Amino acid sequence: MNIIERAKLQNVGVKQMSTNLKINRSTFYRKQKNSSFTIKEAKILSALLKLNNSEIIEIFFN
Repeated sequence: MNIIERAKLQNVGVKQMSTNLKINRSTFYRKQKNSSFTIKEAKILSALLKLNNSEIIEIFFN
């Protein structure tokens, strides 16, 4: 499962995620495509989407 799919399950949109990260949507999509979120960004998204440890590893480190 990727970050977009997980966000849909939580009814969280790309706009909300990018706003929380303080980046624009195109930057968010690029980071998602390239799996290039920073640790800080991964923490913010993990909290927003209420991810557990196994989901964090699956989404951000695979």
